[in-house]
Amino acid sequence: MYLPPDAQDRLFDNITELSAPGSRLATEYHPDTGSTMAQRAQEFNQRWATLGCDIDLSGLFYDGERSNVVEYLTGRGWQVGTRPRRELFTDYGRVLPDGDMSQLGDIVAVTATL
Repeated sequence: MYLPPDAQDRLFDNITELSAPGSRLATEYHPDTGSTMAQRAQEFNQRWATLGCDIDLSGLFYDGERSNVVEYLTGRGWQVGTRPRRELFTDYGRVLPDGDMSQLGDIVAVTATL
């Protein structure tokens, strides 16, 4: 979500091309892309504004239909594993906040080995 969709694919293509067998990669997958990302940015902006911060995060997110990173990497020979962020937090003894931050629980941690 932090790169335009075509740049995301080029980045993973370049990483694959430059990686030796056994290389490892970690990233996140946000299943709710597109207009929900712009909406999420606006919600973050509003939340920060109520705290007295004048921050506009909307420039960090790129809309558009993007490749599913798990399928994309698998198709390029990576062995891919995923874990929901909530599970990852639990494994490290952390609690994912409820309320305004709960949508972050939908994010999936992705690890891959070539």
